[in-house]
Amino acid sequence: MLPEMYGEWICTMQLARQLWPGIKYGNQALRHSLKLDVTPPADLHAHRALYDCYVTAALLIRIMETSGWSASEMIVRSQPAAQRDDILPFGKYRGQAIAVIARKDPGYLKWMLDNVTDLRQPEDKGVLHRRPDLPPWPASMSVHSSNRLLSVL
Repeated sequence: MLPEMYGEWICTMQLARQLWPGIKYGNQALRHSLKLDVTPPADLHAHRALYDCYVTAALLIRIMETSGWSASEMIVRSQPAAQRDDILPFGKYRGQAIAVIARKDPGYLKWMLDNVTDLRQPEDKGVLHRRPDLPPWPASMSVHSSNRLLSVL
């Protein structure tokens, strides 16, 4: 199993859905419907990792040419849509979705729980979900916004 990889990423499938709604979004379907110019070495074929890299690279180039989006805008557009009360209302990630922060900087959420004293858990809600390989949070701490507990990590 690969280790969890934190950081920002671009999802060509998410971007393709935004640019070309209503078509099929598998690599090969996009290759054919968008008539992508892909010329991998002759011994490679579809559904092999390196071949799929060629198709994905051609797709990313087409997305950039068609959309005019910057890399940072493509990163934002690749993230899952956040619900209104899943947005962090303060701090260096103010205005960003908790799920996005959990992926790119889980240490910040730990720091927040250890250092921000004004976090309260609604009595009728559950507990903060956490990756099992990390030490447990203190039982008295949780993250919530607008009186709704947020499940992260």
